[in-house]
Amino acid sequence: MGRYRTAVTGLALAAVAGPAVILLGAGGAAATTGSARPAAVALVQEHFALTSNVAAPAKEHVKARGVLTATGTAYPGKRKHRTWLVFKRGSVRMVTTQVSASASVPNPATCKFTEVLRGTYQLRGGSRRYAKAAGSGHYETKIWGKLTRKNGSCTAKLASVRQGTWTWGSMSW
Repeated sequence: MGRYRTAVTGLALAAVAGPAVILLGAGGAAATTGSARPAAVALVQEHFALTSNVAAPAKEHVKARGVLTATGTAYPGKRKHRTWLVFKRGSVRMVTTQVSASASVPNPATCKFTEVLRGTYQLRGGSRRYAKAAGSGHYETKIWGKLTRKNGSCTAKLASVRQGTWTWGSMSW
């Protein structure tokens, strides 16, 4: 699977938002087979955390915790709001829907700002071991940024940015 880029989305500080949606979630009771793999019909709890230190990243670090416990890389899809979560044993396709967004105005003294995006996601298949992945849940993306200062005021240029997406919902595969 190659790398994909997506259009930058977000609020007033769109360059900071990166792909507006990016992650998966948790909720349910685990039913497992002899291979410690969940039964195909069971929806089990799953949490994903996606992090990056750049605005509008082409890829991000993803950590899965729950029935699928692994680390990997998340790639924004060619289409807006579609992300591939790639792990050693396969990948999962996630489709997100943004429900709300808010952003703070940069603090004039520190030039720091935040942005929060919330929404829902659906897991719609994948590849290899996770080819039949299904599930849904909620996500929250938080972006912390700092603008550069010039002549005592904040500019539009980013000095630093950190973003993370956390999810909770269900997953079966």
